Amino acid sequence: MRLMMICTAIAALCFTSGCLASLPVKIKSAPSDAPAKVKELAGGVTLITDDKWDVEVIQASNTFPVVVDMYADWCGPCRKLSPILEEISHENKRVKFVKINTDDSSKGKSLGVGSIPTLIVYKNGTEVKRIVGLRPKDALVSEFASL
Repeated sequence: MRLMMICTAIAALCFTSGCLASLPVKIKSAPSDAPAKVKELAGGVTLITDDKWDVEVIQASNTFPVVVDMYADWCGPCRKLSPILEEISHENKRVKFVKINTDDSSKGKSLGVGSIPTLIVYKNGTEVKRIVGLRPKDALVSEFASL
């Protein structure tokens, strides 16, 4: 908590003093000939909040299967699962991976998540699979192979 307060204070100081204005910023845009529907994702796990649920999970699952990692920062098995999902997300670019912190979200409760970590897979806006608990990478790769 103390570290968060210090980081917030430093960020506020940099923002108000203008030191961030001198940092180079590159904004990448899609090429004009980019296809309307991308067939592969860049990889990586995206942290989302409740307000992004519909876009990042429900709507996105109409294009790609979406794996939602329900986790908490204090959860040991969740911390062990995180790098495994990150690896898989870079290897399997036909599945979108997102994570949502159950301590900061009401989604876990509304979806009946009783234990974490819980992975919920969505296709076409509907839950199609639920995996509860920590699993080794090869077991998860097998679970996601059929998506």
